[in-house]
Amino acid sequence: MSKVKFGIIGPGKISHRFMKAIAYSPDGEVIAVASRSMEKALDYQKQYQIKYAYDNYETMLTNPEIDIVYIATIPSLHYEHIMLCLKHHKHVLCEKPLMASSEELKTCFEYAHRNKLFLMEAQKAPFNYLNQAIKKKIAEGLIGDVKYIEAAYCYASFAYDYDHWVYRPQEGGGMFDVGVYAIAYANMIANAKIENIQAMVNRTPTGCDGFAVAMLEYQNGVKATVKGAIELTTENKAMIYGTKGYIETFNFWKNTTATIYIGDEKETLEVDMPTDFYPEIEHAINCVKDGIIESPIMSESASLEIMKVLEYVKLV
Repeated sequence: MSKVKFGIIGPGKISHRFMKAIAYSPDGEVIAVASRSMEKALDYQKQYQIKYAYDNYETMLTNPEIDIVYIATIPSLHYEHIMLCLKHHKHVLCEKPLMASSEELKTCFEYAHRNKLFLMEAQKAPFNYLNQAIKKKIAEGLIGDVKYIEAAYCYASFAYDYDHWVYRPQEGGGMFDVGVYAIAYANMIANAKIENIQAMVNRTPTGCDGFAVAMLEYQNGVKATVKGAIELTTENKAMIYGTKGYIETFNFWKNTTATIYIGDEKETLEVDMPTDFYPEIEHAINCVKDGIIESPIMSESASLEIMKVLEYVKLV
């Protein structure tokens, strides 16, 4: 295989960041885009000089040149679109959160595994080069044994009204929309399965969580607090506390700089990264090229651990 060729389903706002990132890839390119609107598909095609444009997802999926599909539609459509791609024997990279339920998630991965297809949730934090460097520092014992993690991503959604999907009880809410980044980060750093969850939630008039705080306990004893909101803005950062020191990262899902504190000393950890989307795209491309059908970083198990928290918060 020379280059891994992508098709895009859902050329909305988030997909433009995908296009910016894949432009840095020597091994991947987008050759097709599909939208429900041909006008929108053609505009997107012209903007990025894409080979094919479609107003029908299934028609795009019959294109034999496409290896993998990037899905950037709203979460309630992910299951339908993932299964459609898999049934046309296309690998899949799908925006977070991958599914609305664990059962849907298991169904998709079972089908992908059975048909030797790659399926991965597009979670930025676990692939971010800075966070990978932090994991290495932790493994080397720089801050001692990790005991506690904090991570928050909260914003006030003034631009949305209650008809927007982020306010729908089954697929919206602060934890589902952006708190999912904090969950993925905490799970990555804790490096163990979640054993216990407790949560506190403020509900919006539509019934979803406007603000949620979840307290997690992992099987290895590590504790974490994660926050997500669509009705208030907080200081969005992550803290990792160890027995010898701690690490602070602002905007942990996309940053390239962190501060490490050991006693009275502090040092800056910095990495180069083309864009915040690039590492996950690079990883997916490498998996497809190497014939790997399940990411060792963002696996089915990793996505299920995220779903544990999302489903718990829905029920609080």
